[in-house]
Amino acid sequence: MDSYGKKCNSKFLMHYGFAIENNREEDGKCQNEMPLVFMLEDFHDEDEESAELHTRRLSHVSSKLTLRIMMHVDADSTADALSFCRVAVANALEMDEIDSRGYRGDTCVGPVSPRNEIAALSFLAGICRQRLTRYPTTYQDDLYRLANDELLQPFSNEKNALIVIKSEKEILHFFIQLSTIATSIFSLPIDQAIRKVQRNYSDEDMRYNDVARYLRIVVYDLQGDVDVSGY
Repeated sequence: MDSYGKKCNSKFLMHYGFAIENNREEDGKCQNEMPLVFMLEDFHDEDEESAELHTRRLSHVSSKLTLRIMMHVDADSTADALSFCRVAVANALEMDEIDSRGYRGDTCVGPVSPRNEIAALSFLAGICRQRLTRYPTTYQDDLYRLANDELLQPFSNEKNALIVIKSEKEILHFFIQLSTIATSIFSLPIDQAIRKVQRNYSDEDMRYNDVARYLRIVVYDLQGDVDVSGY
């Protein structure tokens, strides 16, 4: 039997038979997780350049990986997911940068370049969009029902299950939204991107806002990295 403490709603439901509608800690971090499958894209055998790049990617990540991601980027599983995505979309020059850091598949790949980060988040957002198609209802439908359905009994199995499903969709929508926000920022010259992040997201936001936490961590990492945006 699992013990009480910080955990995903799916684990609360599995071990204790209930779910928490607002499953967040005092620092604002959501404890829910969403299992996703990450796969390297196929390549054509006759395309030697694609085949070589695919082989290099395989030296850093598995061809298929299942991870339970969370909305805060300092979670190990989320860092692993972002690392996979950065390698999966890396072009040849970006793979040179990754190799130069000494990565050999045993550590996480941090931000590589603005272009790569935009592509990595787009890759992740695409996985999230595809996963959303497997639900018969939308996130908005679930929120409306939780707020307004008088037939939904408090503490019932039906309501607890709905909370878990709503929690999963919240994570999927978060990364889709994050991709859009980050793309608009990382498309700017890095000095302008930093100023925009500083202006829009305060130190206080870092404590409670998952988007702010990601942007402020990544934009400063990118400041010192090689610029391969035009490659």
